[in-house]
Amino acid sequence: MEQSLVLTATALWASFAVFAIGLSRHLPRLSFWPAFAVLLCYFGWRIGFTIAPYRDDLDLNLIWVLIFLVAEIFSVADFVQHSVVKSRTSKRAAASGTDRPDRSPVAPRQWSVDLLIPTYNEPVELLRKTLIRAREIDHENLTINLLDDARRSEVRALCNELGVTYFCRNDNTGAKAGNMNNALPHLKGKFLAILDADFMAFEHFVRAALPYFEDPKVGCVQFPQVFYNPDPSQLNSGLFSALRDEQWLWFRKILPERDMLDLATSCGSCSLVRRSALKKIGGRFPEETITEDFDLSLRLLEHGIITRYVDETVAVGLSPFTTQDFFKQRHRWALGNLYAWRRAFLGANKIKRSDLLLLFEWRLLSLPARVITFLGPVIVLLFDLWPLKVTSLTEYLVFTIPFMCLLGSLEVSHGPRSAFGLIAAQSRTLGVAVGLGVQFLLTPFTRRRLGFNVTPKIAGRQSADPFFLIILLSALLSATGLVAGLSRYFASGGATDSLQVVLFWQTYNLLLCLLYTSDAA
Repeated sequence: MEQSLVLTATALWASFAVFAIGLSRHLPRLSFWPAFAVLLCYFGWRIGFTIAPYRDDLDLNLIWVLIFLVAEIFSVADFVQHSVVKSRTSKRAAASGTDRPDRSPVAPRQWSVDLLIPTYNEPVELLRKTLIRAREIDHENLTINLLDDARRSEVRALCNELGVTYFCRNDNTGAKAGNMNNALPHLKGKFLAILDADFMAFEHFVRAALPYFEDPKVGCVQFPQVFYNPDPSQLNSGLFSALRDEQWLWFRKILPERDMLDLATSCGSCSLVRRSALKKIGGRFPEETITEDFDLSLRLLEHGIITRYVDETVAVGLSPFTTQDFFKQRHRWALGNLYAWRRAFLGANKIKRSDLLLLFEWRLLSLPARVITFLGPVIVLLFDLWPLKVTSLTEYLVFTIPFMCLLGSLEVSHGPRSAFGLIAAQSRTLGVAVGLGVQFLLTPFTRRRLGFNVTPKIAGRQSADPFFLIILLSALLSATGLVAGLSRYFASGGATDSLQVVLFWQTYNLLLCLLYTSDAA
């Protein structure tokens, strides 16, 4: 058995070394299979050396063992998804000989564009800034339309003052999508530009997008959403000052890679839509889900029309100010995307099932799974229920360090590539997992239908934030588990090998919790 353990560890570290080399040299195809080998070796060790030899132990509850093992497997789902996309992207680039097609011609400036700025409860002074910047967009045939779903006289007066077309309606049916659909019959533009009410556009917003529409299969062009205020997942104290905002990975890494596979999706604001493409899916923005942007791209794909992602900043906006608003927004996005994806998956369409799997919101599984793995040492120390056992702390570190670094290779792209950067990124991931994962776990048991809520764009208090309290309670739970473990350690006059592992595990979890709690506070 010792020989098998050594061989497994050697294979794991060798695979991780090849993965690290491929990662450092930006060779996705070289790093994909080694990453898969690392995961195979790690879970082989988990099953063969931390469960099988102890399966008859009374404190190793089989149901809890299986739940924890499945949770560990699901916790790497988003990493596996990203790795598969990256591998397929590298094959496409190698076949074409370039990372992106060259689309440099200047599109006709006479192409008519209607700019849609939906608003509901944004302050008038914020709308004033948005409209003033929108008027500076450099395009000859541009009409600016403010769509006011709150029917405010002061907003109408602002539009009259600035020479902007004003729309409102009698109800709020269909939320943001319904608001835009209400204006569509009155618009004549060949293209529809979409900008959230808190985004300030640059002059080249429209000019940067139109050349991509010379490709007839492109129905939507999406730009990144860039924010000029820190989001609640970034530390205001400066501890996480080197970390980028939580959406940076999505816009700067994931979407560019999906774009190479023609699987990019719209994110609403900072996008342009071809009006004729919209007509092919019924002539309206989808109102059936609360994420009309993702649903729009899926419906376009069903007709062979793609969304092109362009990694170029064309506007800057505001991210949520409070932890509560941050997590509510992410919760709405994830569940809305799930409903849109389910409609596409169950319906008869032209999207390959393999492509749909790459578009699935795997965080709906990985984040709750990380909550369960976070609770592992607490349950051991408080209830003496063990999900795994090892012969020594050294063995545990030999197998878990490369595993954690493998997963951290995706997270650390938010900040400096260092040991601290890895810990900082994992702390943020844990905080997001606790805040969102708990909500995902509770969603099937809540009867309240999730609706569309506009994320507030003004600073607010968050001392009574339920999401902040969840994060704070997770830190207190970790501290309680650690105190219980240390009490057991001193009461027994020492620690067993497995208890050493759990104490180390719990200490590390508490460190991550404290870092993120200081962030959320």
